[in-house]
Amino acid sequence: MSSTEGLSLALSQQVRTAPYLTAEVEADLLRRWHETRDRAALDVILRSHGRLVMKHVIRLRHYGVPFDDLFQEAQIGLMTAAEKFCPDHKVRFSTYATWWIKAGLSEYVVKHASLVRSARSQLRKSLFFKARAVCSQISSRHPELSNREVLERAAAELRAPIDEVEVIVLASSGELSLNAPASDDDTGTERGDLLIDEAPLPDEAAEHAIDGERNRMIVRRAVEGLDPRSRHVIERRYLADADDKATLEDIAIEFGVTRERIRQIEVKAMGELRRSILRLRSASNRDSVGVLASAAERAPSSAQPGASETAVVANEVERLHAKRMSASRIAGQLGCDREQVVSIIVAARSRRSAMRKAA
Repeated sequence: MSSTEGLSLALSQQVRTAPYLTAEVEADLLRRWHETRDRAALDVILRSHGRLVMKHVIRLRHYGVPFDDLFQEAQIGLMTAAEKFCPDHKVRFSTYATWWIKAGLSEYVVKHASLVRSARSQLRKSLFFKARAVCSQISSRHPELSNREVLERAAAELRAPIDEVEVIVLASSGELSLNAPASDDDTGTERGDLLIDEAPLPDEAAEHAIDGERNRMIVRRAVEGLDPRSRHVIERRYLADADDKATLEDIAIEFGVTRERIRQIEVKAMGELRRSILRLRSASNRDSVGVLASAAERAPSSAQPGASETAVVANEVERLHAKRMSASRIAGQLGCDREQVVSIIVAARSRRSAMRKAA
C-alpha cells in the first residue's frame, strides 16, 4: 500500500467515526468560535462535516489530482465557511458550507488537472466538468464516430466553440510523457523518437538562404536606382533600424516640405521599386537558366546523353517552385513542357517525404 493510499484510508476512518451534530449543538459551537475563538469548538465542527467534504472530494477523484490535495483544499473551503457563517441564520451550516467546498475544489482542479497551463477563461471553467462527460456519453451512444465528430457533437450540445471543447477535453485527460515507451515491446523506443521533424532538409535550408541573399541583393540594386531624394525617403522609412525609423513628419522637416509631399514621394518611389525588383528578378532568372545550360553543355561526355541537362532543369524547377511559382509559369520561364514540370515537382515531394520518414 502506498503512503497516499494509507493516508486516504486514515482520513476515511476518521470521517466515518466523526459524530453527527444537532442544529442546536452546531449553532452553539459556531457561536463559541465566532465570539471567543474557541479552537476546540471549530475542531468539532470540522470533524463532524468530514462526510460532506469526502463526498465532494470523491466526485472529483478522476481528474488526475492527488486525493489528499483535494481533501485539504475542501477543508480550506469548510474553514472559510465556518469563518463567514452567521449562526443566527435559520439554515444548517452544511447547506452554506457546500458552496464554499465546491467552489474551492472546482478552482483547484481546473488549475492543477494539467501540467500544461492554458488561459483559464470563465467559459473554460464553466465547461471543464461538462465537456469530458458529454464526450463520453456521445462516444458510448455512437461508437462509430471519430474523435473529431464526437468533439463537434459535444460542442453543439454545449453551445461552445469546438476549439474550446477540444482544449478542455485534452486538459482534463492528463499528459503523456515523450520519454514513455512507444510500445510494450522492449525495444527502447520512446514516443519522442517517433515525432516527425518539420524543419526543412539541409538542401532546402541552403536553397532558402541563397534565395534570401539573392533577394536582398536585388532590393539593394533597386534602391540604388532611385533618385537621391526618393532613396533617402525609402531608407529612412523602411531600411533603417527599428529605433531610427523616421516618420513622414520627420522627413518633411528635413526637406522643408509638407508631410503630404513626402507621402507622395514615398508612393512614387515604392512603385518604381516594385517595377525594378520585378525586372531584376526576371533578368536574374534568365541568367540562372543560361548558367545551367552552360553547365549542362560542359558536362562530361561519359554521362548519359541528356542526363546532366535534365538534372539541372529539375534543380531549377524545384528552386522556382519553392518560391511559390506555378507550374505553368515555371514552364514558360524555362522553356519546357508543363507536364514535365509537374512530374518533377511530384517526384521532388515524394523524395522529401521518403527522406523525412527515413530520418
